[in-house]
Amino acid sequence: MSLENALEEIFSNTDGAQLVALLGFDGVPVLSQGSEESKSILDGEELVTVVSMINGMLEKSQNVRLNGIERCLIEAKQYDFFFQVVNYEYFLLLVLEKAQNIGKARYLLKKWTPQIVQDL
Repeated sequence: MSLENALEEIFSNTDGAQLVALLGFDGVPVLSQGSEESKSILDGEELVTVVSMINGMLEKSQNVRLNGIERCLIEAKQYDFFFQVVNYEYFLLLVLEKAQNIGKARYLLKKWTPQIVQDL
């Protein structure tokens, strides 16, 4: 299965999903799935802030010997940002409408991460 198919499965099976993207830790998108309107999130100030927060959390987790963070939810005013670490270079970012099914989002990210790692 391809990376595109994995992102499509996550996007289409998550209620309230606005966007799912594979990004480098520098914030540069590799692939994304979502509407053209929602893809503008990847160009916005919110993404820069979220990527900075993710990098900060990962760095701090190493400093306090938490052995890294695998996934985390960041609740913002307009969206919820759910990230899943793929490997030392990439992470998945799922952007959800507020008050959606976080449990299913977490399940799908966890389910598809091994396939994405294999396809990289």
